[in-house]
Amino acid sequence: MKQYNLCFLGFGNVGRALARLLVAKSADLRERYGIEWRISGVASRRMGWLTNDAVDGFDVPTLLSDHSPATVAPQSNSIGEWLRATRPDVVFETTSLNPETGQPAIDYVRAVLESGAHAITANKGVIVHGYNELNSLAVLAGKHLLFESTVLDSAPVFSLFRKSLPAVKLRGFSGVFSSTTNVIIETMEAGRSFEEGLKTAQDLGVAETDPSHDIDGWDATVKVCAVT
Repeated sequence: MKQYNLCFLGFGNVGRALARLLVAKSADLRERYGIEWRISGVASRRMGWLTNDAVDGFDVPTLLSDHSPATVAPQSNSIGEWLRATRPDVVFETTSLNPETGQPAIDYVRAVLESGAHAITANKGVIVHGYNELNSLAVLAGKHLLFESTVLDSAPVFSLFRKSLPAVKLRGFSGVFSSTTNVIIETMEAGRSFEEGLKTAQDLGVAETDPSHDIDGWDATVKVCAVT
């Protein structure tokens, strides 16, 4: 049975939700696919560059609690040092969106692929600004660059066209591309204020780290660029 070292770059709402999902699906992954996993590294602005070389890696409930694991885990000082210490098979990149340049997430994903790990990103900026370079690097390294959650989250937009509809030409699309915008509109339709709608989206964990990316249209703009 294969055990994978998993690392998280960014551990906000998205990263934490993924960690909870991995725990919930552990039995399925083991019984159906022969996959065991452990979290050997977590990096975030709050936690720093954390590593854990224990047999079972980080204790997930501790990671998800309000108590920082920094007191029980050695820290690295840079992404290169962190990758060498954590020896990841897969890195989940969920850092904050930079709609103008995609940085520093592009540099992070490049370092991940160069280290020999698969990169899975939820960061739209990475795909809009760095896809060609990073995809070429992934192909050269024999690794996967996956980004399905960058647009419409659980809906398989990219893999649908890549796997099931390879000969189809996309002629157009429409919709409200931002979950935060949807929540705000629904809240205001119910007679409540814009501010209440934004607060609801933040409480649900669907708003961008910087909510201006949602309400000023940057989130939707970058998603459209990613799809096209």
